[in-house]
Amino acid sequence: MQAKRLTVQLDPSAPRQSLNADPRRLQQIFWNLIGNAVKFTPSGGTITIRTSNPAGRDPEVLAVEIIDTGIGIEPHAMSRLFRAFEQGEQSITRQFGGLGLGLTVCKALAEMHGGTLKAQSAGLGHGATFRVELPLAAATAPPVLDKAEPSPTRLRLLLVEDNVDTARLLARLLRGMGHEVRTAHSVQDALGRRRLYRST
Repeated sequence: MQAKRLTVQLDPSAPRQSLNADPRRLQQIFWNLIGNAVKFTPSGGTITIRTSNPAGRDPEVLAVEIIDTGIGIEPHAMSRLFRAFEQGEQSITRQFGGLGLGLTVCKALAEMHGGTLKAQSAGLGHGATFRVELPLAAATAPPVLDKAEPSPTRLRLLLVEDNVDTARLLARLLRGMGHEVRTAHSVQDALGRRRLYRST
């Protein structure tokens, strides 16, 4: 944010903010959404993070919006925005990199908490808004995430990704799922770490 001279506006207006939730999973959601806003907003832009309790909702929810003045999303790309390995336009993928997994994971985590994740944009050049809605604590029992036993399958993974930010995000997501993860940023680095894995 500092390097791109972005203005960050915080508007935590929701009077009720208590959730029954897995804090690590929520961190994954918002780390990704805010990271995307920074990534797709050009220098000098603005990112707004706003909370509210929409009226007339049953159950009552906490809504968190991440609003940016970035490159925006074309209407025809909305339908595949949350599909794995897709980022909308191929030109965007080439320019900004990444695998297109982050939003898919965020949507799944929000839904596991009984919530939703939606996106809005007026089109290219008009920014985007990502809105997470999660049930308030008084309106719901704790999510299954809190009571579920850890996955019995703990994998040792070598993650190879030349984009440092993408590698860091995916490693964080995989570690949050209980796996052991090491990262490499080139083929040569990966081969060296693969030999190290075999010896340990």
